[in-house]
Amino acid sequence: MKTVSRKRTHQSNFTKSLVKWQFILLLIYCFLILLLPTLLRPYATIPGEESYSLVREATVIRGSGTIPSTEKLSFDGRSFVLFSIMPIVIAAIAFLTSTSVQVLAKFLPLIFGLIIFVILYFLIGKVITKDKLRTIVMLILPLSPPFIYLSYIFNYHALPLLLTLLALLLFFSEKKISLTISIIILALIPFFGWIHAAMAFLSLLVIAIAKKKHTRLLPFILILMLITITLHYLPIIIKHGFANSQILKQPSSNFNFKNTISDFGASFGISLFAIILAAVGLGELWKKKYQNAGIYIILMISIILSIIHLPALFYLNIVIIILAATGVVRILNSKWTSPIIKNTTLILLICGLIFSGLTSVTLLANTAPSQSVAEGLLKLRAKPDGVVLSHPSKGFWILTIAYKPTFIDLNSEYVPNLNERVNDLNSMFYSKDLTNTTKLLQEYNIKYIFLDDPMKSGQVWTRDEEGLLFLLKDSERFKSIYADSDAEVWEYLE
Repeated sequence: MKTVSRKRTHQSNFTKSLVKWQFILLLIYCFLILLLPTLLRPYATIPGEESYSLVREATVIRGSGTIPSTEKLSFDGRSFVLFSIMPIVIAAIAFLTSTSVQVLAKFLPLIFGLIIFVILYFLIGKVITKDKLRTIVMLILPLSPPFIYLSYIFNYHALPLLLTLLALLLFFSEKKISLTISIIILALIPFFGWIHAAMAFLSLLVIAIAKKKHTRLLPFILILMLITITLHYLPIIIKHGFANSQILKQPSSNFNFKNTISDFGASFGISLFAIILAAVGLGELWKKKYQNAGIYIILMISIILSIIHLPALFYLNIVIIILAATGVVRILNSKWTSPIIKNTTLILLICGLIFSGLTSVTLLANTAPSQSVAEGLLKLRAKPDGVVLSHPSKGFWILTIAYKPTFIDLNSEYVPNLNERVNDLNSMFYSKDLTNTTKLLQEYNIKYIFLDDPMKSGQVWTRDEEGLLFLLKDSERFKSIYADSDAEVWEYLE
């Protein structure tokens, strides 16, 4: 009997050691993949457009030590409105660590990504008891473009996703202190935005009902989250009113196949091959019909919320990955008439996942602004004060790098007379009438014009002799102060 007991103890210790080493290897694997965009990036600049919005807001708060009432540079002056407390959190981290926001922007995403990976590993271990399925999920996750985006681009969504997963993990702990911390975190999530609050409560609801654990607390948590979301948005509405019904957005923020499928060029879209495998996994779950109703509900609501607000894709991606891993397990366990076809199919799908991940890495590593764009904006920073005219999507770069007021940018929710300003922008961009263009430039105190290559290659113009491009080269009222293949800066001479 003692011999049998010793053997069992030895096997148990061996299993625990194996699981421990498997986790360490998976974490190293994740770290190496997430590090690739940084290693491959040819520029020293902070990547992305969203990054500079967050950097600007956090820097303003860090510099003033409070939340200012106005943003002096955006739209040459507008109300400073925060729809997420993320800039406050970043400013606090910068203060506590005596680190600049720009430095945090380069390494915090990777840290958040690794923490999300670790939390998800243990959360899936609690929710899904099959070790093989968990391992496959953790192998697919670092290859998924939305996860790579979260772990490389300085953004508003990684931390609330991390907190949501942490709250779910603690909620199903046996310790009361863990449950209390979970409820506190869930109460704070609405301050990062309504989409994160909705996905957090939906996930909690479905898992709690499926696990039949702490369900009596769900009404209390819902009321608590509704209170905090009211505390977050009501002061904004009271002080500033309702946001503009039509706001400026990047075309990439709209829900369509091009923006939601990474293989079609989306910066944080879901892999097409993951979707195919998820469909296979969904077919496997459907064998038990309504026993898996929870995951059907999360899937459907995540898709609906992604249509309404695209960042919900970060949550939808996790659901898709779990389903895709289920699809891989189904293919592995199924009997095919031809093993060769079975193995070939699985290999092709896995290669597709790898291809999607590496494509995303390459795309993100080369994300603007380039070094020459940054140099042009730094040249602009050294010039006397004046409003800068450019495409709305370049506004965050101008605010943060050039430190100049923008005529227009994407923070347009509470900008007065927005439609009039957009109409004047189009008039300046597309008109060849020098008198009309100079009149508008003087009216808005515009001193500089910033152009980059995408603007001249379809984002605004398609031909060199079109609209403002014609006037810049044809009139002596404009002087070139910086010119490169990627960027141009012009000064308007009154």
